[in-house]
Formats: sequence, C-alpha cells, structure tokens
Amino acid sequence: MNAFLPPWLIAAALAGALSFYGGFQYSDNAWQARQAKQVQAQAQALQAEVQRSHEAATKSIQEQLALQKSYTVLKEKFDVFSNRGPLVVLRNSAGAVCPAGVLPGGAVADEHPGDSQGSGPAGGGDSAGAAVSLTAGAVWMWNSALAGTDAPAGACGAADPTSPACAVDAGVSIAAAWANHTANAQACAADRLRHQRLIDYVTAAQGTP
Repeated sequence: MNAFLPPWLIAAALAGALSFYGGFQYSDNAWQARQAKQVQAQAQALQAEVQRSHEAATKSIQEQLALQKSYTVLKEKFDVFSNRGPLVVLRNSAGAVCPAGVLPGGAVADEHPGDSQGSGPAGGGDSAGAAVSLTAGAVWMWNSALAGTDAPAGACGAADPTSPACAVDAGVSIAAAWANHTANAQACAADRLRHQRLIDYVTAAQGTP
C-alpha cells in the first residue's frame, strides 16, 4: 500500500527548507561582511601605525640634526670665549677679584703672578687665600652645553662671547659647580637607564608572537 503525503505537507516542508537555506545564506553573508570590515579595519590600523612610525622617525632625525647644528654653533662661540676670556676669577679674603686665564689642557693659571691677589695655579678651592669662582662666560658655557642651545648668563651669551660681561665674577664657586655637575651626571645616568629599559621592552615586545 503506497502512502502519499498530502500536498499541503510537502509545500510546508519545502517552504521550511527554503526558509532555512535563506536564513543560513543571510547569516553567511553577514559573517563575510563582518570579516571584510574587520580585515579592512586591521589594514587601516596597520597603515596608520606605519605612518605614525615614519613621522616619529623623521621628527627624531630632524631634531637630532638640529641639536647637532646647535652644538656646532655653540662650539664655535665657546672657542671664541675660552681663547680670549677668563673661565675663572680669584677672589682674595678682602673680596678683591683678579681674573685668571686658562692654559692649554684646561689648567688654571694666574694672569698676574706678581700680584698678591693671586699666586700661581688655582685648582678646586683656595690658593694662597684666594677662592676660585666661575665667570659669567663659564656659567654661560656650562648651562648652554647642558641645554643644547644658547643659555645666557646675565649679559653674557652667544651674541657676543667677547663682551666684558662674560669676564665678570658670576659668584659660582668651584664647589657649587662640581655639586651641580654631580647632580647632572646622576640625572643623565638615570635617563640612560630608563632609555635602555624602554629599548629592552620594545625589543622584547616585537619578538613576542
């Protein structure tokens, strides 16, 4: 005995199958669209990061070149002053000031060997009752070298390193200058350590799959 399905049941089954296929097809298309958008977003993010990295590298190179140029100009100005003006002065117990020159190699020498206000080489403290103090020119050179650009000390600056204003007593003792140097060296060491740790972190991150 053959059994036949009612036409309405066949039609209902066919409609259900078509509806399921249509829903599956729609879901598959939606998934593909989402995937395409995600791939596009990732490509755009990568392109933006590459552009950002390129701009950062270009800016870094430009800043380094500008800093190098600044130091080159400063070196020329420093040479003009150090070859003509005193880096230090000698102050005796009475408060009188006597300029002291600088010999090749950086040794300090009294420009007035017969004067009782100064006697012979003056190193890092007192010499025959005279205290050593930096001139405005020396302080200008010191601060400018740290900043990488002209940092005038009073009226003394890169505009005129031969100005008499560069030869005046700045009131900064050798001890104070050395303490400042120690603090600067410590800060530089800390910066180098942080910089190296940042490099290590970035290098390790790039090697992480």
